[in-house]
Amino acid sequence: LVHLTLGDLQDCAELLHSAVEQNPCFTPATFLRDAVLGLITAQEGNFEAARQRFNRLLHTPRSPREAIALPPRLSFISVPMPQHFELVLYRGVCHFYNNE
Repeated sequence: LVHLTLGDLQDCAELLHSAVEQNPCFTPATFLRDAVLGLITAQEGNFEAARQRFNRLLHTPRSPREAIALPPRLSFISVPMPQHFELVLYRGVCHFYNNE
């Protein structure tokens, strides 16, 4: 999460990927990883693939706002889950750069 806060998306994606590999049922980590990968894809200029990724995130049947269960001693840490309006905004930016 420190990498995400500092804007280091590549390292954040790698750490989230390893977390998902260790526990594939941890839905919030999967959701956050996919959102970070969407941002990386858009940053690389592949706006069509990023738009598709954001669409998938917007249409996931599970709520992206699931609380991440942290141990009580770490409960002060806030996990930055992307909000619905942020995903809509990112998807709109991808549409804009695709001239749609």
